[in-house]
Amino acid sequence: MPSWLLVVADEIADITIVTVALFLLLRALRGARGRLAFVGVLVIGLVDLAARLLDLPLTALFFRGLFLASLVVVLLAFQEDLKRFFERVAVWGLGRQSGPPGDSAVESVVRASFALANARHGALIVLPGRDPLDRHLEGGVPLDGTVSDVLLLSLFDPHSPGHDGAIVIDGERVRHFGVHLPLSANFAELSSAGTRHAAALGLAERSDALVIVVSEERGRVSIAEGGALDVVPDPDALRARLSRFAGATRAGPAETRRPLSRWARRAGEWGVALALALTLWTLVVLGSAVGEISVHVPVQVANLPADYVLHSIDPGEVEVRLSGARRRLFLLETAEVTVSVDALLAQLGRRSFRVTPRDVHAPPGVTVVAVEPAEVELDVEAPPSAAPGPAGSP
Repeated sequence: MPSWLLVVADEIADITIVTVALFLLLRALRGARGRLAFVGVLVIGLVDLAARLLDLPLTALFFRGLFLASLVVVLLAFQEDLKRFFERVAVWGLGRQSGPPGDSAVESVVRASFALANARHGALIVLPGRDPLDRHLEGGVPLDGTVSDVLLLSLFDPHSPGHDGAIVIDGERVRHFGVHLPLSANFAELSSAGTRHAAALGLAERSDALVIVVSEERGRVSIAEGGALDVVPDPDALRARLSRFAGATRAGPAETRRPLSRWARRAGEWGVALALALTLWTLVVLGSAVGEISVHVPVQVANLPADYVLHSIDPGEVEVRLSGARRRLFLLETAEVTVSVDALLAQLGRRSFRVTPRDVHAPPGVTVVAVEPAEVELDVEAPPSAAPGPAGSP
């Protein structure tokens, strides 16, 4: 296989891996608030790049600072979403995942939920999704009992010491009871609901778990999922929601069914992920390649003897050819490069001075290749008391 083909294959694999990782990150930050924030950051970054290309230094400086500040704000605002993303990566890598409830467990949960609602007994039932829940749960008593109507009804009996907490179901087993959940502060969604609903919604906001909440005051069954709280009118509706949740959580046929239509629905997210990956590849891979640019830099004069007057410099600026990583050259500001001529020998009558790469100050990572023209003329007036010296260049 030709070497260039191997290089192309490596680059395609590199871009593909980063695209998939960015797609998963965008899915983890799938809330409208998160997407709008990231779109805002991207717009600010694009304005910064455009300002650099159009040589608008003040605009570029302003938006560069705004871009860095916005990145910090996004990281702080969405640290929970980022934690969840890294947890999912860990779960995927380690192969750990909570099992979805089976058909018998779903039927037991449906019957018990509405039996508790009819008896006006409160309840909280947690069905984990793919996200680990340990850091969101507090307290609780390990149980590891088979899910059944009798067990669920007894755990939420008002005389049970753990009836005010939640139970966590993993597959066909009740793993813990009497668990405390984080409370939501979304008062618009909660309306006049009580503490149980706030706890159910709090966990649904922080993970992909589904939480069933039974109100003892109103005798209603509700579901908290995806940061939303919905009332379930009857057992059939609850059964349908639980079956759909189990199918979405279960790895297997439900994940591979109709892949083309699912990919088509997510074409926008894939497009954004690919665009970001290509941008990163351009900046990091292409940007690391060595290139050259030429900039015009004004000539400065240093060490002019006292009482000597400088009238002009011919030429007033020189062309400096620089070498370095393309990324560094692209971000280079002309003001970072200076040319300084040592005019100390003007007191000896010298007026022509050579300009070499050693007279050019460039930032780290940038090498001076050449300077043109290589000589400048200084129009210098000596003080009347100065002794005449040899004219011209030695």
